[in-house]
Amino acid sequence: MNNIFRSVGLTLAVSTIVSFALLLANISFLTSFIVVTIAQFIVFFIVGSVLEFINEIKLKEINALRLTEYSKQSLEIECPCFKKHKQVIPISLSSPNSYKCGECGKNNNVYITAEAVHVTEPISLV
Repeated sequence: MNNIFRSVGLTLAVSTIVSFALLLANISFLTSFIVVTIAQFIVFFIVGSVLEFINEIKLKEINALRLTEYSKQSLEIECPCFKKHKQVIPISLSSPNSYKCGECGKNNNVYITAEAVHVTEPISLV
């Protein structure tokens, strides 16, 4: 709430200073005050919108990078509850893995097992 009052106060202060400067050039104080105040709100809205758009693009880039990193060490796993909800979770081979199901809300542990098998090669009959 203090930020809003500070922002409006700063805007009105700038409008007052500019209006006094324009008063020296024989331009009406009230007219210039209103025009400068409205112009500041318009400029701040445009700048805020552009910055928000830029931040959204950066956030999407960060999320895309995060997903590519997760795809390197992630696993699609099915919750053991009756809903069998599937979700992609990050996997670490150096620490215990657990996650909270997005559907039922229960915490689950993930156990990773390794299995060795022989590699077979087809026999050539020629």
